[in-house]
Amino acid sequence: MFFIIKFSMYFTLSFFILSLPIQDGPLFDKLYNVTAPVTHEIVSYIKRKIGTTTSELQEVGEKAFSNTRDIPKTVDEVSSELSSNVKKEIEKHDEYTVEERESLLRVLQNSD
Repeated sequence: MFFIIKFSMYFTLSFFILSLPIQDGPLFDKLYNVTAPVTHEIVSYIKRKIGTTTSELQEVGEKAFSNTRDIPKTVDEVSSELSSNVKKEIEKHDEYTVEERESLLRVLQNSD
């Protein structure tokens, strides 16, 4: 709230100072006539720099994306002896002894 009041006071003060009549026009016109050539040079310089920077960025982006099109597709292979590229079959026991069946049944019944 204080910022808004302070800003309003400074804006009003600046407006009145720049509106003061000097010779044949307000102070703002006199300041504008003095600073206009420099301001135009600064603005044109910034536009040129932004234009060159934009074109350079565009070239870099095009190079980055054009390089990705030519990548050959390869198959990933693991050559480590520690890798699990050989599948070992798990031994299956289809037949259980009577004691194993009874213990499995007890475990299943106790879990309910």
